[in-house]
Amino acid sequence: MGNLQAVLTRYKSLEEEDVPSDELSVNQRNKDTHQDEDTATYGKDCDVKFNTAAVVSLSKPFPTETNDINITLNGADDDTDTEKPCSSDKENKRPVVFEVDVHDWNKPIRKRSLSASRFVSKAKNLITKSASSGKLSSKSGDNAFIPSASNTTACVIAERKVLDLKRWYTVSRPQYQKSCGPSSLISCWNFIFSTLGYGSLPPITQEEGLTILGFKPPFSEIRFGPFTGNTTLMRWFQVLNNHFKVRGRSFFVYKPHGRNKTHGTEARDALNTIKDGLNNQSVAYIYHCQNHYFCPIGYEDVPTKAVNAYSGRLAPDEVETWVLIADPSRKYPGIHCVQWKDIVTDLNCQNPDFVNIRKLDKGIQKRKTKKKGGNLHCIMAFQRSSYQRLGRGKSGYNKLKQEETEKQLSDSETNDTEDHDSSSEDTDDSN
Repeated sequence: MGNLQAVLTRYKSLEEEDVPSDELSVNQRNKDTHQDEDTATYGKDCDVKFNTAAVVSLSKPFPTETNDINITLNGADDDTDTEKPCSSDKENKRPVVFEVDVHDWNKPIRKRSLSASRFVSKAKNLITKSASSGKLSSKSGDNAFIPSASNTTACVIAERKVLDLKRWYTVSRPQYQKSCGPSSLISCWNFIFSTLGYGSLPPITQEEGLTILGFKPPFSEIRFGPFTGNTTLMRWFQVLNNHFKVRGRSFFVYKPHGRNKTHGTEARDALNTIKDGLNNQSVAYIYHCQNHYFCPIGYEDVPTKAVNAYSGRLAPDEVETWVLIADPSRKYPGIHCVQWKDIVTDLNCQNPDFVNIRKLDKGIQKRKTKKKGGNLHCIMAFQRSSYQRLGRGKSGYNKLKQEETEKQLSDSETNDTEDHDSSSEDTDDSN
């Protein structure tokens, strides 16, 4: 019995020594079998034959600009269609190499330079092709036409842009405080009758003119606003003419509302009259706006289309007229440029509504007055008569005619001054 026990013990020890080194226990063998089934299933779904123990390695260091990457997969051979069992033997490991071109990986991104000449040449080619094929786009309109100014002269442009520098030279600037009316009148008189303009007499200063009109210094302390009206300036113009023994006349060009309004005169008719007068060396204008007087000295007819920038005179419906107005006040720009339609809006307002043409950004305002209707704003003309010689044999008749004219102007001035006083609340800051 003891011998039998020794034999069995010896047999078991020999059996354990004969077990191969890679043999696993039952639990471990079941576990590996389960892993092999998962691996086979994954490979079957993906139609890829690979070894789960495959190792990815780089056969070369990290590539430079021109290097290639060699990727070696240690595992299954793609040439074999049969799936080989997993094994750790080195005999079943075969390398698989993929060559990847990385030449452009580190290539710098270059921004293309856009030259103006390149676009100009393309535009010229496009225009040439369109013109040759006769397929100019209708959307381009006037832009498809290339105007030429080879025949344009200064005389052609002068038909639309009128500015006589002598009108600017004769402006009495700066004025005294509240003396915008007399200063504008002296400016007109010098343009018409003095050598500073187109006359033959020496020019006069506003101090000389005020002295002739009966005022005495200090002129800065005189408040001209309360007694200076439209007809007052016309009467003073006659006084200056009589003093220097010259002939002239004054009249309203455009006054759509109030006393002495110009019946039957439309805005377009008035504009044509003003344009003709600004081209005439014997006519000057005064524009009465909100508590201020100043002198229109020029205008510009601006074409509505850009292709007519260097054209001559155009139809009225093809231009927009801007009026140049010289301001005797030093607190404002020397020359205002105002659209004619804004002037028409100013002259057609009636109390209590008004427009300050020098502050158009405020729009139509309301005046603090109980009176409604009427408007003192207007444009007046002062003109030199073509016949300047005073008759010697008819001195009595001329004197009587002069007295009648002064009386009529004086009566009209009284009514005009009353209206002017009722609408001059902000005279202090207007000049």
